[in-house]
Amino acid sequence: MTKLAAAVAVGFAFAATPAFAQSVTVDTPDILKGRFEVETDSVYAHEVVGDEDAYAHQAVAAYSFTDNLRLGVGVIVNDPVGEGARADAYLAEVRFEGPRPAWMPFEWGLIGSYIGGGPDGVNDAVALRAIAASEIGPVTLAANLDALREVGGGASDDVAFDLLIEGRLPITEAFMAALTYSGQLGTDEEFGALGSLGQYLGPTLYASRPIGANSAIGLEAGLLFGLTEESADAIGKVNLTWASQF
Repeated sequence: MTKLAAAVAVGFAFAATPAFAQSVTVDTPDILKGRFEVETDSVYAHEVVGDEDAYAHQAVAAYSFTDNLRLGVGVIVNDPVGEGARADAYLAEVRFEGPRPAWMPFEWGLIGSYIGGGPDGVNDAVALRAIAASEIGPVTLAANLDALREVGGGASDDVAFDLLIEGRLPITEAFMAALTYSGQLGTDEEFGALGSLGQYLGPTLYASRPIGANSAIGLEAGLLFGLTEESADAIGKVNLTWASQF
């Protein structure tokens, strides 16, 4: 799944509300040569600014050219702080997953994204996500580190960092439960002070179902709760994916 695209989309959609400009979805290495995917991501935040709610939606199509490289493009539909939905941005994504030597205890990869074409007053953005995942008994432990920077005229020189950690436990072959943490770390100029930044924790449910011999659909749904005064009260997410192997 192209979760970094969702991460940047959320930050882009809520550029005026920095407490929410972070991802709540976690990536794990999953590239498979010849796989085509279409994913829709929807994120809802309750009381981002005062009593206002906000939404962000995106659709992404991606193809894995090798077992190490996937390219994706998409469109973002924003409803920032109740101003009305609008399809006003595009995204491009490159994903690379590296080899795992026998001595390495985890799988790893990198995802780069570019978001552009947004509304007036909102800069384009570039992002880099480092991903890692390891199996510890029946649990899959995944960690993502995001770096986001605005580009273009008037853009800030600061680089913002987020950390996401998730533990996933299979329930059946089709269902998996997870506990998800998403936290802002600050910028390269002001790092730390987590109590004054957006911090979220909550459950996520994954479900999948095969369709025929070479295709499958997937669902990710979660509800994360704000842990600090600078956080939204709660963030809900629903991600749907269709994938087919060619």
